[in-house]
Amino acid sequence: MAFIQSEQFDKAAGRLEEVWEQTQADSSVGEYLAIAYLNTEERRNLPDAEKQAFAIIDKLAGAGARVSFLVQHSHEKLGWLQGRELNQYCRGRLSIEDRHLIFVADKGEKAGEHSFDLKADQVKSISLNEDDRRGTFRLKMMDRDYFMATRNRNRDEARKIVELVQQLIRPK
Repeated sequence: MAFIQSEQFDKAAGRLEEVWEQTQADSSVGEYLAIAYLNTEERRNLPDAEKQAFAIIDKLAGAGARVSFLVQHSHEKLGWLQGRELNQYCRGRLSIEDRHLIFVADKGEKAGEHSFDLKADQVKSISLNEDDRRGTFRLKMMDRDYFMATRNRNRDEARKIVELVQQLIRPK
């Protein structure tokens, strides 16, 4: 897990794979292994790693366990919508767990001000920005909107986030 914190994703994947293959009893191992796969430094391996990550994410989500993604939250709505690079943002971990959507911002401008822990009924909607190939999406809450992107600019990952959050906010 320390490798994830220090952004050594390939080393993290190697260690976490060993544990995950032995036992899948600890869902946090799967959660962090999926993060490592989605943020691999070896971009040519991303298609296979992404398939493995999504399989783990689907298994964890199906069991009601936490799943997490590394994201950036843009502080500049207009630039983001116009396709410019993000200059003012914070980044952190977006997690879906137990009818909650949690964002813990840990780096960047005003990181401490942008974290949240929302119950499913506090989320109005989430949508993928279809015109943007950078993995951007918009999260609407009762009192504010968040413009976000997957940290690695992966549109498939953003689509998976949108799908899971939409499942979370549907009435049960």
